[in-house]
Amino acid sequence: PGWRRRDVDEFARRYHYRWRPIRPPGPRLRRAIAAARPLLLLREMPSGTLLGSRCATPFSASLPCRRGSDWLTLSRAAAEALVAAARSRPDVVKHYTRAIVPSESFAHTILHATPGLRLSADTRRYMSWRPDAHRPDVLGVADLDRILASGADFARKFDVTHDAAVLDELDAVVGARRG
Repeated sequence: PGWRRRDVDEFARRYHYRWRPIRPPGPRLRRAIAAARPLLLLREMPSGTLLGSRCATPFSASLPCRRGSDWLTLSRAAAEALVAAARSRPDVVKHYTRAIVPSESFAHTILHATPGLRLSADTRRYMSWRPDAHRPDVLGVADLDRILASGADFARKFDVTHDAAVLDELDAVVGARRG
């Protein structure tokens, strides 16, 4: 991202800053941090307040920062590429240890830079989303026909306190297919 004072893109904030937890700052310190933007950023997370400082990254033309869902379905070759990168690129691993939601970038960054892999945006998961929702709908027995017709290998999201019977029904279908 550029070194402008205007707001920084959400994903640039996550992966181009080194984050550390701090005690919630008072109004004066908040104003000082805001004045130091884009060098410093504050982020309120469910786990607490984080201070981000702009940092050098391991990203380059041959390893651009990528992002995507952390619901991945990987082939053996893709999994081996991730393991090999984690071993051969400790700088990349170290960088992601201080990032926000590294699971939505590390694998995508490595896999897109690995020659010979065939990549797909299909996560092989069935999900139902309402417009403008921030998370997928909780699935139940009423969704079972759509789940099975989707051809997906996985589905999300289930909640036994909402509808435990759907999991029993799925188990019965899987058991019938094996038998």
